[in-house]
Amino acid sequence: MQQGDILVEKQTPSCFAFTNLHLILSELEVDSLITVGNSTSGCVRATAVDGTAMGYRVMVVEEAVFDRIEMSHAAALFDMQFKICDVIDEAAALAVIRGDSVAFSARTAAPESANVIV
Repeated sequence: MQQGDILVEKQTPSCFAFTNLHLILSELEVDSLITVGNSTSGCVRATAVDGTAMGYRVMVVEEAVFDRIEMSHAAALFDMQFKICDVIDEAAALAVIRGDSVAFSARTAAPESANVIV
């Protein structure tokens, strides 16, 4: 961690459940999330579901998530892309961070000025 980083300790698969993450993001005026981590079928998916339900534009970076079982990983990525959020590649994630609107999919048009937290 570096000075200024915010640590949110979670007790459930979702980063939102029983934490103050939503309050922190609201205070920072964040509207989009780039999500990475493990396990794709558990914590990543739960966070994507809750984040989307709370109105955030959620993007999951395909190369930056994993699961113990490849089939669970693939199924979770498919399910998230199909009905929950955008599954993007590393290049698209970097483009989003730079502010390039071409990285946004047809699912959701790029906001004029996205506040993204990684």
